[in-house]
Amino acid sequence: MRSKALLIVLCAGLIFPLHRVVYAGDELRKESRTKEEVIERVVAFVDDSPITLYDFEVFYKKMKTLDPSTSPGEALNTLINRKILLKEARRLNIRGDTDDEIINRYIHLKIRLYVRVSDSEVLQYLRQHRSELGGGSYEDLKSDIKRLLIEEKVNQALAEHLETLRKRYYVRINYLPK
Repeated sequence: MRSKALLIVLCAGLIFPLHRVVYAGDELRKESRTKEEVIERVVAFVDDSPITLYDFEVFYKKMKTLDPSTSPGEALNTLINRKILLKEARRLNIRGDTDDEIINRYIHLKIRLYVRVSDSEVLQYLRQHRSELGGGSYEDLKSDIKRLLIEEKVNQALAEHLETLRKRYYVRINYLPK
């Protein structure tokens, strides 16, 4: 009888420490789950695609390195626009190795191909900005001015295109990080 009681006590001694280890493990798992929930907080939705706080923070850091004056709101809107452009590109079966490549191909096919700058626009720009451009002949400056005007027109057309696209998508901002 004494040996049976001793066996129960020994077994109980083994069970309790194991129970504590498992319990401590559960506590650790609960803590990590809480951290995951904070990291994976959904900042916004574009249709059924979430933009997580983590995605936003990574993107915002990249944007801040390119332009330190970028606000969180600008970064979030840019991220939403990128998500919309990627959805549109995928809808059109545009492929690429990276998201940037896919977006650039989409912009090229939907916008850049239709942007034209005439020689008269280049000449007009040259006349208006002669002092800023310094010395140089029309022929020397023509290609640089044309490239600049094309980029301005592409950016303007892209802004208009995104305004139209945003009306087609359900965009919901849940939280604007600071």
